[in-house]
Amino acid sequence: MMHEWPDLDEEERKHWVEALRQKPEALGYFNLGVLEKRSGNLLKALDAFENGLKLAPDKAEFWNEIGLIYDEQGRLSAAETYYQKALQLDPEFSSAWNNWGVTAFLREEYPLARERFEKAVSLNPDSLNAWLNLRDVCRELGDTQQEALAQLKLDELGYTEDEKFTDD
Repeated sequence: MMHEWPDLDEEERKHWVEALRQKPEALGYFNLGVLEKRSGNLLKALDAFENGLKLAPDKAEFWNEIGLIYDEQGRLSAAETYYQKALQLDPEFSSAWNNWGVTAFLREEYPLARERFEKAVSLNPDSLNAWLNLRDVCRELGDTQQEALAQLKLDELGYTEDEKFTDD
């Protein structure tokens, strides 16, 4: 499941930036943002996503990605605002439900996190991230039956504890 993404070197970055300067496109900014984020350049990724958002404010994916960056920075309130906007635009966006659940989990609001993770897995039953998060929140809540059911689903999906993955 894990994709190997090469780091974005300075020459590639300059190429992307120049191409987008000449012809700004939302998808181009989105792709640049993803590459920057995967290279660990969160501020440059944020800049790319925000530029794309200006061109396509109705695209839930931009709102979700900006939320993820704020999440990684520990800015949970800001992240939640962006996840909520993503869900306002696309109420069936499984990743945004999952990510919004993570903010509740980090705040130890476990029943709320569980609701959000359950919504995420109902929308995308193949989401390893959402099932893993649902399992963990059920563990925190002491619901061993639902924890075991989530683990069974993870097993069915082929998840192993040493597996590393990023986004769904």
